[in-house]
Amino acid sequence: MPQSNILGNKRIILTGAAGILGTALTKRYLDMGADIALLDINEVGLNELKKNLGKFQNQKILYYSLDLTDPEQVIETVKAITKEFSRVDVLHNNAATKGEDLKKFFYSYENYDPLTWRAIIDGNVTSMFLMSQSVGQIMKKQKKGSIIQTSSIYGVINPDKKIYEGSEYHGIQISCPAVYSVSKHAVIGLTKYLASYWGEYNIRVNAIS
Repeated sequence: MPQSNILGNKRIILTGAAGILGTALTKRYLDMGADIALLDINEVGLNELKKNLGKFQNQKILYYSLDLTDPEQVIETVKAITKEFSRVDVLHNNAATKGEDLKKFFYSYENYDPLTWRAIIDGNVTSMFLMSQSVGQIMKKQKKGSIIQTSSIYGVINPDKKIYEGSEYHGIQISCPAVYSVSKHAVIGLTKYLASYWGEYNIRVNAIS
């Protein structure tokens, strides 16, 4: 049972649902009474999440595994969700990526692989463009909605290299790659643009940093 019903009768789409932030967000949204569509490319992670959500039997929970950088997959998934939910109150664009090769993600700027750069920009920004584009059309017809986009502190300020000294992630020396900072700045730029662009339709667009 929900701990609070503040989001009762709200229909939410959450991307990156199987990740660290996504899992916490999923449980919180459900605790507050929402119905939710959970999207992630990680089908195994979604199945694991599903096993832990059995107590929310009175709420509708939908699961979709897809590539959020593929326009066709995004359009078809949003159509399927709309059929189930009839409307969308909230889109939370939370998905992000470190690419397929974690070691390459942490390469120095001088040696950064352009293919990795493109993959991160696609995963962190293009995914939000495609999702907001599809869901925004629905919200325009509804004349209301809320879009939330997960950015980062590094979308606002510059990283301090010193704080990463001696730190590792899965055995790899970590840092804050330029592409991460650039992509998270882009999320804030997109958010500001859409807030102005769709404001007349009563669609609020905000970023979390």
